[in-house]
Amino acid sequence: MQALPHVASLERKGNTIGLGLLEQALQLEPDYASALAMAAWCHAQRCVYNWTDDPDTESRLTLQLANKAVMLAANDSFSLSMLGAAHTLVRGFKTAYELLQRALELDSNCAWGWNRLGWLNGYLDRPSESIECFEKAIRLSPLDPINFNCFAGLGAAHSLQGRHDEAVKWLEKALAANPEARWIYRQLIPAYVSSGRKEEARLGLRLLMQDYPNLTCERVRVAMLYSAQTMDWICEGLAHAGLPVR
Repeated sequence: MQALPHVASLERKGNTIGLGLLEQALQLEPDYASALAMAAWCHAQRCVYNWTDDPDTESRLTLQLANKAVMLAANDSFSLSMLGAAHTLVRGFKTAYELLQRALELDSNCAWGWNRLGWLNGYLDRPSESIECFEKAIRLSPLDPINFNCFAGLGAAHSLQGRHDEAVKWLEKALAANPEARWIYRQLIPAYVSSGRKEEARLGLRLLMQDYPNLTCERVRVAMLYSAQTMDWICEGLAHAGLPVR
């Protein structure tokens, strides 16, 4: 429980603190499904948010923990949602979808499950379904501290539909709710570029590089999970703003 707000912050420092607490919990109770699922999600976060120089190792640890947790979490919608998030972030989309569907069958009011299904639908090029999931998550838990992640997901989904001004609105709202989540700029900058806001794109890149001084378009492409066409658009926008290609 102490780890949860750190893990859900989707911030690099919070990830480190949360994983440390989860490792302590698992030393006390190695078969604790929620701790296993959250730890898997922590390692997966390090891949997708460009927080690691060794994504292969982080992916391997994600799957080890997730595979151990899945049987233990058979009837726990929260843990199943966490496992769906973990599998999504290491590109196990089919397994992730099955886990999230199971979580929502058990509890159709699980806001976190709808959140994660929203991201998965986005990665599968289903922006309309993605928007519906995020809107449902927000309705179910309107004061949830992780709603900034729903706002970011809504922005990403609108970008997939080519509605870049609407995307900017939601991505900026996400950053206003959690200014430390600067990974959001990876999608906000291309939306700025596509909506003709070149100066804001360059400013956004300077802020992004403060947290990611070694970031390149190539590293973004490896970390993020969208289709090749969407990743081309993201990387072209980042490169236009000045991010090195390699």
